[in-house]
Amino acid sequence: MGNKILLKKNFQILRYLLNFKKTLIRILFLIFIFSLNSFLIGLKEIKFVKNSPKGIWQEKKKLVLKEMLSIGVREGDQNLMFHEPMDLEVDENGNIYVLEKGNYRIQKFDKNGKFIVTIGKKGRDPGKYSTASILN
Repeated sequence: MGNKILLKKNFQILRYLLNFKKTLIRILFLIFIFSLNSFLIGLKEIKFVKNSPKGIWQEKKKLVLKEMLSIGVREGDQNLMFHEPMDLEVDENGNIYVLEKGNYRIQKFDKNGKFIVTIGKKGRDPGKYSTASILN
């Protein structure tokens, strides 16, 4: 009688494990189908482009960069010597603003590169800067 109970319990455990395995397989299968479906839907949004081996560039055309304006010196006028320039902006009149992190200032130049004014200096009071990052 004890062997029958033990066999019955073992059979119940085995049946539970088999059902669990089937359930797990079903869940994994559903996840796979959902993932595949999402992938296929995503393919509609992807545009495939085929590049020709020749390319579209023409060899005769070249880009030429010319220096139009140069501002700054290595030695001389302190207003023209930059220390860690961080940003540059040009206003609607063509004036050029250079933000210097190293000198805690903004230098303003006209459209021809002539120095106009220094804005700010190192400090924490109004009109002074403790750090510099971008002009905006």
